Amino acid sequence: MKNPGRQIVFRFKQFEISNCKSAMKVGTDGVLLGAWAFNEISGEQCRKNVNILDVGCGTGLLSLMMAQRFDSAKITGIDINQDAYDETVANFSGSCWSNRLAVECCDFADFAIGCESGFFDMIICNPPFFTTGALSPDNSRCIARHEGSLNLECLISFSSGLLREGGRLAFVTAAENRKRIDFLAALGHMDVTRVCMVKTSASKPPRRVMCEMVKPAGEVKTDSGSDTILTIHDTYGLYTPEYISLVESFYLNL
Repeated sequence: MKNPGRQIVFRFKQFEISNCKSAMKVGTDGVLLGAWAFNEISGEQCRKNVNILDVGCGTGLLSLMMAQRFDSAKITGIDINQDAYDETVANFSGSCWSNRLAVECCDFADFAIGCESGFFDMIICNPPFFTTGALSPDNSRCIARHEGSLNLECLISFSSGLLREGGRLAFVTAAENRKRIDFLAALGHMDVTRVCMVKTSASKPPRRVMCEMVKPAGEVKTDSGSDTILTIHDTYGLYTPEYISLVESFYLNL
């Protein structure tokens, strides 16, 4: 078993995740993104038969969060790693939404080339984003953590082709990538519509950035608007009301 000290099964309010095979485990980044992404879509839109793609699905966490949030959505997860694929298959089959969930073991570039253009309404991804530091001797963990296997430029470019007009891409990455996002969005013919800088506490600089883009029908906008800030812990180390409000539909003990 990889990472034997890790929690083997992670239980949420409406589903559970087997958490022992996939190189990247359930963590705050994924849960935050799954709760924050596509929040401007609500009401009747949540019940439409939309197609959602989870790129680099790992354990299937984001796919299951999308299935919980969007009642009639059909979600496809893809991952290049066989262990991640096997674990996702098990997690999907054990959920109450298994009839709306599918997974493929493949590279994102190959999937994008072979898929119908404009097929997806939403794409979500918790991509590898480390560009420095020692590479893990575990090859699957290296692929899952380091950007060389799926960089932001490829994610945005391929997503633009896979999304219908008005379709949305959401992802989380390291805060230092914030300056790249607007440039890469314009390069991929996408509009940046929402950006949230994530801080672990008020006294610390942002650690992550969550971004949402839309594929426009016309010209790409150059102004992404103002970034918002989400702080996870207050000065006493407790979860902030904003964080609790965002994730309480998922975490079992909130």
